[in-house]
Amino acid sequence: MSERRKLHRRHLIFYLRLQDARTGELMGFLGDISPKGLLMISEQPLAVGRTLHLQLLLPHEIEGRNAVELEAVVRRCAPDYNPQFHAIGMEVNELEPAVLKVLEELVQEMGFKD
Repeated sequence: MSERRKLHRRHLIFYLRLQDARTGELMGFLGDISPKGLLMISEQPLAVGRTLHLQLLLPHEIEGRNAVELEAVVRRCAPDYNPQFHAIGMEVNELEPAVLKVLEELVQEMGFKD
């Protein structure tokens, strides 16, 4: 783990859809997540520094929600292992406690066990 990354990320068993919270346009798929950041796998590259208002579609209802919204800033964009895709690292802005609880439950339920 790099020195810059202080929080452990959890890789998910399958990818969840991330879409633009305002338009509903598919932006990519969630690759991994921590309380402060996420990795999105996308067909389109995104500019570093761009702020996104995202909606993460949940696989089923968690804490009474089918989706959560979050704001994230693109911190890196690089070709993925598959050159048809881009790995986009994002820093998540402050989360409401209720959203954080949903994400923690999602990772516990769907994440690979360490």
